[in-house]
Amino acid sequence: MGYLASGVGPGVYEVSINGLDKNTEYYFRAYAINSSGIAYGDVISASTIEYDNCGVLFDDRNGKVYETVIIGSQCWMAENLKYLPEVTGNDAEWYSTDPRYAVYDYDDIANSTIYALSNPNYGDYGVLYNWYAAIDACPEGWHLPDTLEWSFMFKEIQDNFGIENINDEYGMGNSLKSCRQGATPLQCECEVNDQPRWEYYNDECYGTNLFGFSALPGGIRHYLSGNFGDNGYVSYMWSATPLDEIDAFCYYMHSGLGDIRRYEREKEYGFSIRCVKDLSEDTEEPEIITYTPTDVTLTSALIG
Repeated sequence: MGYLASGVGPGVYEVSINGLDKNTEYYFRAYAINSSGIAYGDVISASTIEYDNCGVLFDDRNGKVYETVIIGSQCWMAENLKYLPEVTGNDAEWYSTDPRYAVYDYDDIANSTIYALSNPNYGDYGVLYNWYAAIDACPEGWHLPDTLEWSFMFKEIQDNFGIENINDEYGMGNSLKSCRQGATPLQCECEVNDQPRWEYYNDECYGTNLFGFSALPGGIRHYLSGNFGDNGYVSYMWSATPLDEIDAFCYYMHSGLGDIRRYEREKEYGFSIRCVKDLSEDTEEPEIITYTPTDVTLTSALIG
């Protein structure tokens, strides 16, 4: 229970309320204070939403369980993938066109999955994959999304929620980021000092997690040196779409930016991945009918 002040004098006022719990009913009423005392408006109620999901994802390869979220007609993982069949700790062995798996800051030449799994960054941010590993890393029934699937999600958010992919406080990138941050105006459970979290960058860049996607800054592993960098500040996520023999497309969020950007990067980089659920086998194919041309002339025809 509390109160918010939004102005002084006659007028129409509005106020934004942040830090509310999801799937919870709240009660509100307006008030005004003058020399005669306090006057109150009628009490109204509103409920925050619960994120739609398609159930938890159980990965029987390693027993991991993941939260999911539905955005439009797509079901996405709401966490970074943590599938780690092997690990390349040795920097000198990282650059390769073979599948490579890494855990941020684990750079032991022993390449021990046991030690990599015990690294706190594994639990907090998941695994970093080069593109050759990423394209086959998702569990059965799920896959690495291509650029069309990413674009479909962006279009869904823009068309149905009016959120544009622009670099400001209300940009699409901020809406997809986890709200966990060292300093955030959302406060409550979002303002945290422990990992995982986005590092504070400026007052206008903070995650709101409007759709439950909960993007986190897992950092990168450099494609040539094998060095790790940018954990807490950067999220790169692979797409399944290659640009050419050298590069593939990926998606980028930064703690100091409000949008999400598509880049092409060398396939040997180590990035996070999110999987999207395969279409159900009982999904009907669209019916397409080509009709006989009409209004045929020497240079044109009408085809429906």
